[in-house]
Amino acid sequence: MTSQSPSVLECRSLGFSYRGAAGVTAVLQDVDLSLQAGERVAIVGESGSGKSTLLHLAAGLETPSAGQVRVKDTELGSLSERERTLLRRRELGIVFQAFHLIPTLTALENVALPLELEGSARGREARDRAAAQLASVGLSGKADRYPEQLSGGEQQRVAIGRALVHQPALILADEPTGNLDSATGESVFRLLLEQVAATGSALLMVTHSTALAERLDRTVRMVDGRLLAQDEAAAVGSPAAGPAA
Repeated sequence: MTSQSPSVLECRSLGFSYRGAAGVTAVLQDVDLSLQAGERVAIVGESGSGKSTLLHLAAGLETPSAGQVRVKDTELGSLSERERTLLRRRELGIVFQAFHLIPTLTALENVALPLELEGSARGREARDRAAAQLASVGLSGKADRYPEQLSGGEQQRVAIGRALVHQPALILADEPTGNLDSATGESVFRLLLEQVAATGSALLMVTHSTALAERLDRTVRMVDGRLLAQDEAAAVGSPAAGPAA
């Protein structure tokens, strides 16, 4: 990456709050974050610090109370809900901690689904591309298995295949190894990095693991809804920049 690499994600002065019985609660406050094409960034922080909320705003799954989110050259606030859905199908891939595979679809059908929804491939072409993607995550022999017939690690491999099959500009991963044992989690994390590198996608990953975060290009820390600057992050013991893997 160079300083001339195009921005895939721009969050500017981002805020998010909600009104409850106790009044207004601020979840995010004045967050600025930018990712370049192909860059891999980790967000670390305590539970409740706003990490997942930031990911949801970046995906257009939530609407900010203040500020802007721009994916490539599109400002999400200018889009209708349907237009945001179409942009997600085209430009984003999302990997959840809890897998969120469709239980009535096989592994192959789960991976093919983004292609069919986005319309870039259908029928035989979508199945062929999904089969190739399953092979790339090591599951070519389990294409006809349903999620309940797969281990947790295998389900997350399917989820990674589904997120990357349409070669999105940006992958958003929310604790992708959080439901896995340490050995399986390490295998899935390495696979995620390999797949991201192969497609050239940028990666924004929420994690509680400092060890995993340090293997990405850059680490930012959230505390009480704020994204800390480099000197602030160093002062609380979490570096704002980590070595590349």
